[in-house]
Amino acid sequence: MNLDALVIIISLFLILVGFFILFIYLLSKGQKADMKAGGFILIGPLPIVFSTDKKLGYILIIAGAILTILAIILFMIPLLK
Repeated sequence: MNLDALVIIISLFLILVGFFILFIYLLSKGQKADMKAGGFILIGPLPIVFSTDKKLGYILIIAGAILTILAIILFMIPLLK
């Protein structure tokens, strides 16, 4: 098995683990869960942030900025060789 296939398998496994943890959390809270949700989509170097809470939105903006900087650095590594 090559490295690309291993990375894909690990990524899918982590996504499934995240869904499982979310499912267990929702079952433990019952119907009185006060959840705040949000996320961001990284399209190229541009993060798109959405959230149901202002504080969570700011956290996601910071996370999006950090991931954007990390993506730019990782894209630049092959050019430095």
